[in-house]
Amino acid sequence: MICIDPYKRSVVGSTIPSNSSDRLVALEIDPPVFVDSSRRTYSMADSPAKRSMTYFADRTVYRVAFDGGPEVSLTVYPVYGKPDAVLRIKIVQSRDPMLVLLHRWEDGFQVLPNSNPGVVSYGTHHWPYRLLMAARPQSTIHEGSFEWSLRTGAEAALMISLDGTEKEAEAALAELSASPDLYDQATHRDWNQYLASAPLVAPAGPVTFTIGTTGKQESVKAVQISGTIGFLRM
Repeated sequence: MICIDPYKRSVVGSTIPSNSSDRLVALEIDPPVFVDSSRRTYSMADSPAKRSMTYFADRTVYRVAFDGGPEVSLTVYPVYGKPDAVLRIKIVQSRDPMLVLLHRWEDGFQVLPNSNPGVVSYGTHHWPYRLLMAARPQSTIHEGSFEWSLRTGAEAALMISLDGTEKEAEAALAELSASPDLYDQATHRDWNQYLASAPLVAPAGPVTFTIGTTGKQESVKAVQISGTIGFLRM
């Protein structure tokens, strides 16, 4: 789900939302769906599979190994310091080329005309905000949804830019598209710099706690906590 926290500025004929509870839901993006050469469908949301998720400071990685099917991953990250986000889909292992489908559902925003055939524009006539989507590599776009054909090891990315006006959103998407890795390394680096700028705070003595399911008491030394914090920054 993509939401907007509107800027505090005047919009003719509309009431400006006053706090975070007035966020606007722009649209929803479904988890990817994969179709093999036999037309068997695998949904990342609910098909039988082994699933795992790894959360990092700068991104979240979802990994799915479908029963009798492909192994895939989905990496999602907001670009640090910019009004962009990236959804990166990878076919980790598959016997056949996979058709990858990424659907979206309109909510607060609707599809708007756009002169660029490779860009899907969303917005509403009541607000100036615009959300633009584009794909890398080029995809088939059908009614706002994206389709790719990918083999083992191949990746596809959905680029999302959201800004206060259409012109600003177009500029943000152009800048994101011009980045060879879609600001992947820059986002990782900038998050590390941000985390490293905060002072380390560790307790003077061991921290004692009780495991709720077993009632067993454990303790962690201060040096172990400091080492864990240092590891998280890597």
